[in-house]
This record gives sequence, C-alpha cells and structure tokens, in this order.
Amino acid sequence: MQFGPIRRAVGRGVAVLAAVAVFTGCHVDVTAFRASVTDTEQQYELSLRDETRRPHEEEALVSGTAEELPRFRIDEIPEEIRNVTVQMLELELTGDYRGGRVELTAPAVYSGSFSTAVEFGSESPAAGFHLNDRFEGSGSFLRFDLTKGSSPVTVEKLHEAEIVFSAAGERSFRIEGIRFLAEFPAPEVSFPDSSQGTVFDDRLPVIVDSGAWRFTDLSWVLSQPTDGVELRYRLPEDRFSDRNQRPQIALELIGADEERRALQLDLRPGTREVVIRPELWQIDAEMLSVAGGPEGFQLLGVSGRSVSDEPAIPIPIEMSELIRYPANEWRREEFELFTWTLYPDMLWFDTRDYQVQARFFRRLAFFVEKRGFIGRLLTDEELQGRHGWNAHNYRPEGLADFFNAVRSTDFPINEYEAQLLEIILDRGVIVRNEEGRYLPGRGGVLSVSQESSAELRRLLIAHEAMHGVFYEEPAFRRVAFDYWDNVLDTRERGFWRDFFSWASYSPDDRYLMVNEFQAYLLQQSERGVRWHFRSRTADRLKAAYPQRVEPIDIFLRDYPSTFVDAGSAMNRALFEAAGMVGGDPYCLQLRAKP
Repeated sequence: MQFGPIRRAVGRGVAVLAAVAVFTGCHVDVTAFRASVTDTEQQYELSLRDETRRPHEEEALVSGTAEELPRFRIDEIPEEIRNVTVQMLELELTGDYRGGRVELTAPAVYSGSFSTAVEFGSESPAAGFHLNDRFEGSGSFLRFDLTKGSSPVTVEKLHEAEIVFSAAGERSFRIEGIRFLAEFPAPEVSFPDSSQGTVFDDRLPVIVDSGAWRFTDLSWVLSQPTDGVELRYRLPEDRFSDRNQRPQIALELIGADEERRALQLDLRPGTREVVIRPELWQIDAEMLSVAGGPEGFQLLGVSGRSVSDEPAIPIPIEMSELIRYPANEWRREEFELFTWTLYPDMLWFDTRDYQVQARFFRRLAFFVEKRGFIGRLLTDEELQGRHGWNAHNYRPEGLADFFNAVRSTDFPINEYEAQLLEIILDRGVIVRNEEGRYLPGRGGVLSVSQESSAELRRLLIAHEAMHGVFYEEPAFRRVAFDYWDNVLDTRERGFWRDFFSWASYSPDDRYLMVNEFQAYLLQQSERGVRWHFRSRTADRLKAAYPQRVEPIDIFLRDYPSTFVDAGSAMNRALFEAAGMVGGDPYCLQLRAKP
C-alpha cells in the first residue's frame, strides 16, 4: 500500500516572522504596519507599508466594489535576517471572505522571484477553500503554504514583495493581521464555535456545506502508516438520555480510484476528540468526509495527529483502533504505551505477552487487590507460581500506596516496575511531594496483552475500559456506589462478595467491590447479563463450592431479576455519563453497506 508524501516542518532556529497590522479609528494617518522577526535570542523590527495610501477608515477594508485593491510591501530588512526561511503566510480576517483572494509576488531582487496566489471560498477546492456556509466574525485565520515553489522563500525574497487582497461580488472583509511563519504549525482546520477561533489551512483543504465537511487532500497529515486525522467535536449532555438512540455521525475515508471505507462514529457527551488512522481500516485514504451530525452536534476542528518518535509520549487511541494497532509498528519491542482519546489521562499498556505484563503488574496486583495479600510486597520468590491477571487496572491511589511502600522499605523492584514508576510520574498519574512521598494524581493505568485471543482481548478491553470510566466519571461512580449501598440488600451483596472472593479479589475492600461490580456487569451487552450471571457465573460457583449448590439455587429463585435490574441501572448511568453501553466502548466501527 502506498502512503502520502512525507512533508514535515523544518527550520527550528527561527520561531516566527510576524507582521501585525496597526489600525486606529482616530483621525491620524496610518503609515505602516509593525513587523518583527523573532529567533531564539532577539527580535528584529520591520515595517510593512500600505502602498495604496487610502483614507484611514478604509485602510483595513477589502471590498468587492473597491476601485483600488489593498497592496502592502515590506520596507528595509536587517542584514542579519535576510537568509531566514519563511514557510507560511497567515492572515487574520474578519467579515465575509468567501470568494476572496490573496496574491504575494516578489520581483527578481536579491535571490530571485517568487509568486503565489490562493483563493478562499472558490468553487474549486484545489484553489483554496470552498465555503458554502457563511463564515464571518472575529479571529478568522487563513494559512497558506509558501514552500510550493522550486526554491525556499527567504526574508530577502520578500523585500519589495507585494501582497494584494481582493474580495468577490458585494462581499467585504477586514485585514486584522498579516504574518509570515518561519515554522509550520500542525495542519489544522478549526471552526467558528471552537475555542481556538476559525482557522483554515491550505495544506488541509476543506469543502463546507450545510452540516457536511469534505477534506479533499490528506497528504500533509498522513505521511506514515500510523498517522491519523484528529476530529474534535461537541455534543450537549442532554442528547444522552435514551441509550436505544445513540447519537452517531457518518465518516467516509476515500482513497485512490474512489476506494471507500464507511465508518460510524458513536458520539460521546460534551467536548471530545477522536483520532482516525486510515491504515488501521485498510485504506490508503486521500480524502475524508464527515456528515450526518445529530441536532446540537458541532464539529470544532480537524488536524493531523502523528505518532511521536519518543516512546514515553503515549499514542492517542480509540478502543477499536487499540484492537487493530499492529505490534510491528510499536516503538518498543515488549510493549506500547497508549492514551485513551476519550479520557486522555487514562494510560493503556499493551504488552507483547503475559510474561511482560506480569513483570509490570503482578506484584502490584497482589499488593492492591488480591485476597489475603492486600498491602504486602511479595518478593520474586514469593511470586513464583502465582498468577496476577490477564488484564489490569489501577487508580492513582493504589499506585501511590504501592510505590510509597517500596520507597519506605527500600524494597527491590524490577526494571519494568521502575519503568512504570517513571511513566506514571511523567504523565501525572501520581506526583511526588517535597519529602519524596508519592501522592495520587489524575487518570489511571489499564493494560491488556497481545497474547490474549481476539475474542478474549475484546472482552478484556471492554472490562478494563469500564474501570477507566469508573475512575474518570464521578457521576457514574456515585451511581455505582449508591446502587451497591442502597439498592442491593445484604443477600445480594453477599452473592457478589462470594463471586469476587472466588475470583481472588479481596471481598473486604468496598471500593474494589463496587468497581468490579459495575465492570463485570458492563463487560458484555445488557442482553447478555442474565445468562452470564444466572447461568455461567452461578455454575462456576456451584462447581467451586459443592456444599453451596442449594443456597445458590435458593438465591436465584428469590432474586430472579437482580442481575437484569443491576445491569439496566449501570447501563443507564454509563450512557448518560460516557455515551457508551455495556460491552461496547468502541466508538468507531465499520458501517454496513446499504
């Protein structure tokens, strides 16, 4: 499969060459723009003059009915910055700029000529941006790539360069700022209701038309197989009251020769982000379309999201892409570190096999959760022959307690546990105070392994994801505790404690009991709850405790709907808090063909 061309930002020495327009409403002449070149050590002042010398009240205005187009030129350039390379032209505009045009032309001075022109709001997306909706307001930024020519654009090429603006028809806009950027910001499109303001970038051309968005060239953001497109959106929480009506939008990845991959994105409440990696959906995508948002849906922005070369920086991932992410693309041989896009403070460790996973988490599992071992640091010899779990979850409090015990007793830990400590400190899951003691931070740690079969791996991801929701959603956590404390009676809680004790959890830890209660209920669909507990779980307990067969049967007779009722309550709370339902934390999936 072919990938798009690799086009990365270069030139780290100089940060920004920024020309900012200075306009005033008082009756004085506006003689110049203020401009500067900033490198790592100092700032150089420039000026950008308005060649048209119009009346001050018209200086910043570009109108389709104007007789003379605004023209700007850079004045003298200090010798020390003549060879600085600029990569991008950024305009800050207000008003209706659809159909507008900017042209930058540098005559043959110093080191050759340069010319570029970009239209915004044209009918041809190849020429710029096609905006059928009306975009106007403050803080609209349009960015244009200046590296498309055959030679670099240096500051000296901009000496005597002329920048000309035009507007179409009866439309008009104002120029609030003109900047030349020495480094590329990440390709990004942000829409009017986003906190970043409106940003358009000709490296990510877009057609916007009445609730649909079509990004027509992804080559800038998809350079490597693991590169992705990040969507940021918002949907009000009140859209999540009926879990039988899950809000969704339709995505379509389009490749060469019109190859298509239709995806469905299940939306989550509030402001969220998701990263879509086309290669994981087996398509070399060139375009992306976004359509069909429900009432209240706002697409806030789209940008590129590449994987950092630094293994300590987690890879943002959605759960259905965690399943698909190829181990041969890992940055380490034995494990990869991810962060959940839904909850960015929640870390996922995906390990090569159970042995690697055990080196990270087995001692921790016994210290935090295992019946009869809570609070004990087991030596390697004591751990021999003991099994932890095939998947793991830990909140900041448990992690802080574990590493405080290690520190206070000078307990020898292995290199994997030392690496875990370094990672969770770096990511703020735990923090260290002035005395060196570890305190709970934010987020948590989840883990699965490549050694699990595909079916088991999917189940374990769903189960551990529910722990992530429990850690990150206080309202959901409150519902779970309330149901355990106030809805279940003594016999019902006794059944659950027996089950968790059989599964080697410590039944005396209330937090642990409630956390596992909701996770076991929600690891499968709501329809599967009855069979899973009344048949599978009950049969396992009967086999393990033959002397308790009759009491278990009596409990099931006396409480025929206990599991269904609990599953319904937890699913309702889960959907309202996180927009997902039991067994399905996977917000991206292939859409069935019509």
